[in-house]
Amino acid sequence: APIYAANSGTVDYAGANGNYGNYVRIQHGGGVSTGYAHIKPGGIVVRSGQWVQSGQVIAYAGDTGRSFGCHLHFEVYINGGYT
Repeated sequence: APIYAANSGTVDYAGANGNYGNYVRIQHGGGVSTGYAHIKPGGIVVRSGQWVQSGQVIAYAGDTGRSFGCHLHFEVYINGGYT
């Protein structure tokens, strides 16, 4: 299943991230960022430093890392803290 960017911004990480498996993080500005985890092997379709538009496909869901089935783990950070 495709994973879409929650808002426009700059990809600041795209790669392996421990228990999160394959992971993408997007900085949206104003201290807000979003994280997308457990992306399938080879499923990241953006790169660090790339600008993405809201709704753009950034990856495909999987079960990498500490996961027990295909799903998206979605996070929102404000000023570096989880919300």
